[in-house]
Amino acid sequence: MQNNSVLEPIPGHWDDYANYRSRVISPLPDFDYLASGFKRYELRSYDRVAMNAIVAAREAIEHAGFNLSLTRPKINGFSIDGQDPTRAGVY
Repeated sequence: MQNNSVLEPIPGHWDDYANYRSRVISPLPDFDYLASGFKRYELRSYDRVAMNAIVAAREAIEHAGFNLSLTRPKINGFSIDGQDPTRAGVY
């Protein structure tokens, strides 16, 4: 994620599928998920929305000053260093 936004006109052929109120979109740039730590099988298992959410969550954790450790390499599972897992969760 590069922390910038780009606006582009909606491609003309999109009007064949729906009537959009807005005439602009903000497409996501191509992203190297492998360089971000995803394994090849995960690229086939997850869609782009899920992978973007994982990348954004990882960046938010790191920007909050926490460190992640790979604790379950077989499934690419991480834990937050120094945090009691019974005192945190995802809701």
